[in-house]
Amino acid sequence: MLHNRSSDVARTLITVGAALQELPLIDEAFRQSNISWSKARLLVKIATPENEEAWLERAGVVSCERLGLEFRGSEEGRPPREDGKGVLTVKFPFFTKLAPLGHDFLE
Repeated sequence: MLHNRSSDVARTLITVGAALQELPLIDEAFRQSNISWSKARLLVKIATPENEEAWLERAGVVSCERLGLEFRGSEEGRPPREDGKGVLTVKFPFFTKLAPLGHDFLE
């Protein structure tokens, strides 16, 4: 079990490290201890070079938990919403049996 945990940690470090090379503002904030490791991990999943400044500003004024909620309510490449709210994508499984014509219509 320890081996799997070590692999997960190593994979996370490599993934975040690679992402930080593309996000210099977030990288600098993390190196200066202006944001935590937890916030850095969240930010690299959603921030892009075009919106990293906006996400970094948001991370500076909300808790890590709140940032995670806003992150889940957004999409990669989009800046944070000004009101801090996000519309979560809710998906429901849908199973049905249809005749071919009904199937074509649904698609």
